[in-house]
Amino acid sequence: MQPDDIDWLIGQLPGLAEEHDEVWDHLLIIAFARTTPPYLRRRAKRFVKAQRPDRLTQFRAGRRQSARSERQWKRDLAERRGREDVPRVAIHEAVTKILDADTIDARQKMWQLSWICFSDDQERPRNLDGKWDDLPSPLQSQILDTCETAFDSCDPTPIPEGSSFSSTILYEAWCFRLAAPPSGA
Repeated sequence: MQPDDIDWLIGQLPGLAEEHDEVWDHLLIIAFARTTPPYLRRRAKRFVKAQRPDRLTQFRAGRRQSARSERQWKRDLAERRGREDVPRVAIHEAVTKILDADTIDARQKMWQLSWICFSDDQERPRNLDGKWDDLPSPLQSQILDTCETAFDSCDPTPIPEGSSFSSTILYEAWCFRLAAPPSGA
């Protein structure tokens, strides 16, 4: 249901609630949604308060408890992250280490460089400081050359049937999007 349904729902209550008492909560959930205009929120609150003040009181108490729980969850998460003793790494140090590694093949380098340099912020390593744009141009060129070499020397990773796949397919796609040589080159 959408905020535009509030007037319709008010017209159906309290008759509809005789069989489905939870409809009062549905009305309040819609009314308190962030996208609901204030005048509709007020109209719904006044209606519920006049018809079922106990439901409005319960709903408000539930929202307060939910807000407290969310604040506690955020504090706990911040505390857990604070306990994690993961050293910060500058992006140029991370990519240089990968580029200089003799123990990993071209495909592995491409995947790791793509993860660090080309992935979305929420996908990148949390302990990484810096982004692609922070790297000097010569280092960016070296990364792109390494990725292009991987494209030339490796077959594309096959995409499996079904709804799950390895994250390396994403790394390869991000890399291909930015580092693949133009067609016909």
